[in-house]
Amino acid sequence: MKRHRNLPLYMIVSLLFVLSPFLVTKIHVSGHSRIAYPTEIFSIWNNTAPSINGQINFVHDDIDQEWTSAAVYNLYNSSNQIGGKLFIQNNNVNLFIGMDVLNLQIETPITDWGSSIFFDINHNGALSSMDRMIRFIDNSTGQFVELLSFSSSLGDWIPIDSGSLDIPLAGSGILVSTSFGISDFDSTNSHRQYEFKIPFTAISSSAGNVLGIGLEATDNYGNSNAGIIWPYISGNQDLIRTNVFKWGDIEFGGKALKLHLIMLLNIISI
Repeated sequence: MKRHRNLPLYMIVSLLFVLSPFLVTKIHVSGHSRIAYPTEIFSIWNNTAPSINGQINFVHDDIDQEWTSAAVYNLYNSSNQIGGKLFIQNNNVNLFIGMDVLNLQIETPITDWGSSIFFDINHNGALSSMDRMIRFIDNSTGQFVELLSFSSSLGDWIPIDSGSLDIPLAGSGILVSTSFGISDFDSTNSHRQYEFKIPFTAISSSAGNVLGIGLEATDNYGNSNAGIIWPYISGNQDLIRTNVFKWGDIEFGGKALKLHLIMLLNIISI
């Protein structure tokens, strides 16, 4: 009689990496950052969307909660220790990113604080006017959500769309929300959390594309060691804002790829 059993998770993951060239039509180069772990992160396609209210309502053993269909990665502090969790998924129209920043446990810092996501849109390892930064910042003049483009002549990021928390930006439709509370990854200590809804049109992208990406959350924009980031950068963490070679890559999964993976998992489990 044939025996049926499930392979261990690590064997399934290994097989997915081995077979991935047969599941996708494009084979991409490795990430910008040689120390990024993993070098390339993935946005998993799903036909549902999280509620963008700033609260990471993820529950690891409850598939009915939001973000349970997301890919989950680590965020890192200046000591290369886990400082939070990163959630990524898309629905072919919008990219959704959640940041559960476990290390940031001061609700209202006296310093400038916030979170940023950086995209190397043409994926060439150099900043240009094509590239984008999405930033929430709380400073002495208020709270702002901004979409910025890089200016090569100024050597800095320049706002091209701006607005407030919890309201889609008028030009791009980007929506950002934040909260302070407990989560599935730390149910004891309240900490900062962020949620982003980013229309693919705002970053000139679509499912199946690969971009360069860097992410940062901080309770002190003036302290180069205060950031909780992906990928990890030793030394001056502020380099995440302008040094594209410190970034990693993100691939946006599509519906077809997800169906291939589901079929593969079903075959493996037989």
